[in-house]
Amino acid sequence: MAIFGYMLAAVAAALAALAIVGAFQGVLTNQRTQTVLNTMTVIEATVRRSFANRPQFEGGGALQGVSVSAVPTTSIRGTGTGRVIVTPWGANITTGAGTTIGTDTAHNTSFWILVSDVPEEACETIGAAHLDRSDVIGVDADGTWAAMTATVAGAHDTVAEINASCNGGDDDDVGIVFRG
Repeated sequence: MAIFGYMLAAVAAALAALAIVGAFQGVLTNQRTQTVLNTMTVIEATVRRSFANRPQFEGGGALQGVSVSAVPTTSIRGTGTGRVIVTPWGANITTGAGTTIGTDTAHNTSFWILVSDVPEEACETIGAAHLDRSDVIGVDADGTWAAMTATVAGAHDTVAEINASCNGGDDDDVGIVFRG
């Protein structure tokens, strides 16, 4: 009978430990997601400020270079011209000009930020944080990037659409196209 009691106590302790680990992982994911959102805010403000008096957002890596110079060093990996902005999960955050996420062609009216390889919860939170903003043309999380304009139907317009595209694992990408 005593052995059964010890086994029951061990199972209860294991379940409690699992609950604590799960709660900790949720808190950690939330903190990391907030770090990404803060980094995106710095990038967006820097791009807007740097290109405020220019006729267009430059392509060819100009926005990425400006962005790398503005974010905290804790968000940078690499040295010299090989520096990249990274998420707390170690994947890249990239920036470029134009209406199509992932391209980088000089554009008069828009630029984008792409956050790669984040957990589903982070993808959903990042996407939802940019919905219903007048300075955002579109949010997309499915990785099949198409040109976004104010009238395009391909962008995700609702939290449900974003959540459906952030489909799990640690490999979700979310891209935001901003008005200049």
